[in-house]
Amino acid sequence: MLEKLRKHRSLLPLLLLALLCQWTLWLVLNGSVTLDPGLIGWVALIPHIAAVIACIAVYFLRRSAYAPVLLITLVLGTFSVFNFTPFESTAYLRMFFVLKFSFQPLVAIVDFVALAQLTMGSKKAGSRDEIYIDAEKLADFKERYFLYSTERLQEIITENRYMPEALEAARQVLQERNESLTSMEIN
Repeated sequence: MLEKLRKHRSLLPLLLLALLCQWTLWLVLNGSVTLDPGLIGWVALIPHIAAVIACIAVYFLRRSAYAPVLLITLVLGTFSVFNFTPFESTAYLRMFFVLKFSFQPLVAIVDFVALAQLTMGSKKAGSRDEIYIDAEKLADFKERYFLYSTERLQEIITENRYMPEALEAARQVLQERNESLTSMEIN
């Protein structure tokens, strides 16, 4: 269970956005706040909820596009194109003309969580440079390699023609096997 949660930890920002949308919907339906006087209740939130659902769909259907789609959604939410919260601050920038923009502070906090989640990954120290390993790919390879023979895993490592996550997964599976054999011999 814990491994499944770790595997999908990059969904945390979307979970936070979904909670913010739910809270906003509750406030709108409760009559505490109105998002758009022309629309009634939950209808005003359809584009905002659709943005969260689209990000979740991209996560499961095309994971390689998830990070850019999430970042675009969060930037649009931060500057109130999508209203994930009913509260926003308005700022004015005056240079040659007056530029008014709105800002959602709570979504900015979610931005920082998202950046931390997207940039977080396990690192493997290489000989010269640091090689970054995608934790989700590593977990997928470890699941796949679990049933491979020890000889096949050693071939994968010695051939050194696989992606870094595959090599690291093979090393970790071999190490776990060696540790379990060692502990069995001691007992």
